[in-house]
Amino acid sequence: MSSLLANNILNILNTEGNVNNFFSNVKKTFQPFIREQIMQLRRTQLFVDNLNFNYSGEDILCNMLATNSNSNFLFSRGYAYCTENEYLNAEYNCIFSSKNIESVETNIKPQLIKFFDGFETKKLNYNFETDTVNFFEKAGNKMFFSFTFSDSEIIDFLVQNDYIYCILKNNGNYHLCLSHLGLSIKGSKISFLEFDCFYKINLGDYFYGHFLKIGTNKITFLDNEKKIKEFTLGKKYYFSNGTYYFYNSAKTDGELYELALERNIQTESLFLYDIADLFGLSDFTDVLNKKRYNSLLINDKSFFFKKQFGDNLNGALNFFDYGLKKSYRVDYDSPYIKIHDNFSEFTEQGIYKIVVSSLDKKTDVSNLIEFDLKLYFFDFDRFVLKKRVCLKTSSMFLYFCNLKIQLSSLTNSVFSDSIIINITEKLSCKLKNKSVSLENHFEDESQSFSFKQNNNALVKNPKKNPIPFCSNNSKITPFFLNKKEYNLNIDNNLFFSDEKTTKNFSIEETTKKIVFKREEKNQEILKVNRVKFRLDLSNL
Repeated sequence: MSSLLANNILNILNTEGNVNNFFSNVKKTFQPFIREQIMQLRRTQLFVDNLNFNYSGEDILCNMLATNSNSNFLFSRGYAYCTENEYLNAEYNCIFSSKNIESVETNIKPQLIKFFDGFETKKLNYNFETDTVNFFEKAGNKMFFSFTFSDSEIIDFLVQNDYIYCILKNNGNYHLCLSHLGLSIKGSKISFLEFDCFYKINLGDYFYGHFLKIGTNKITFLDNEKKIKEFTLGKKYYFSNGTYYFYNSAKTDGELYELALERNIQTESLFLYDIADLFGLSDFTDVLNKKRYNSLLINDKSFFFKKQFGDNLNGALNFFDYGLKKSYRVDYDSPYIKIHDNFSEFTEQGIYKIVVSSLDKKTDVSNLIEFDLKLYFFDFDRFVLKKRVCLKTSSMFLYFCNLKIQLSSLTNSVFSDSIIINITEKLSCKLKNKSVSLENHFEDESQSFSFKQNNNALVKNPKKNPIPFCSNNSKITPFFLNKKEYNLNIDNNLFFSDEKTTKNFSIEETTKKIVFKREEKNQEILKVNRVKFRLDLSNL
């Protein structure tokens, strides 16, 4: 048992028993250590997927009783068992979603595999036949190594950056497999079960022929009907707390969703929730204290920059219309302008058009540029001008019809860009719950007092502020000043000490006592609940 990577690395030892022997004892001995390094590399890759919002709904759980029948039922639906600690960094094991796309830009590039044969570094190429993969030296086409599947047909085989992507047909079903040059090859002839992979995902009996684009969580194929199909990889896992089985299941999963005892249980197991916490959205919950955001609604980090919550109309609309795409919500990106805001300047439903035109080139941020902003409404058979604003500004932001329009970049040319907005609903912002708002008011209570001495006062250091004293009794009293003790003789408001003092003065001081009183007002606001979360990286 060895691998192409182990063969490459350990050939450096250049021992007689090692050179030209793919399955030498030394390679078999070191292979488990190399394999563990490759598995750690893969876990890091999955963690990066988490950081990049490559989600598949694993933060939304359902539960059912932990019984043997339910376990068998979950297994029959393609779910695999794992522990709660393993759940966060579990491997992809299913297709979360698929869609047909019109075109794709491939990222597949020809690959040559470098290896050291004990004497010099050479380059390997590869090809595949019906059931066999061959690795051979590019110069001279000398065979280096080959292995054959005993029970599977190879539909496509691809090596990219040391990762192996392949489609195998086994027992009438097609399987998407991900392996690595560093994972184990048990011999020159292996079975489907012996093929060492990160995942083997069953695609069913529908033929998917060729890779067009690969990614960590998205794979694009050319199928048997010459259609381009994009798969998003997902995870189907369940774990137990002793009483219940918890499993990730979207509402579209039908039977599993309907049979659940509890639905839409949110686990903050994704980096999404840390980002939300970073942007102050951890309090963003509904009346049931459930987060109003999850991986099924957010698949892009830019969401937290595009949807701003603030004490203005736009912020309120983003807050209360969250998760429901409104017709007056504008999300528009072009080479010239970007708009992620709410259009509110309409009195009736229908089709509106906004035209943004620059009359000068914006080649520098300090340039004073004239812009022409127009609002049109489609009336019967034509667009009618409803509003027009001409302005000069050096800013990269324009404000029109409650929209914040951002210039995408500096440009060496003038431009004219238009946005169509189809208003199909009313502008609404409603508050549901009652809470209490507290405002602080204070009363100023002032008291004045004066210490008046006839002709004398205690002054330890004339350069420092004098300290006044007042007493109704005549006695000797110890007094501490700068950690030194002085005996003060107090008699008829005349102050004496064992230190010579000479100064005549009168003092009047004023102190303020601030009393805070709480005034309560009933106000309609959304109930919030703050939950702190940090990722568990113990498995890494």
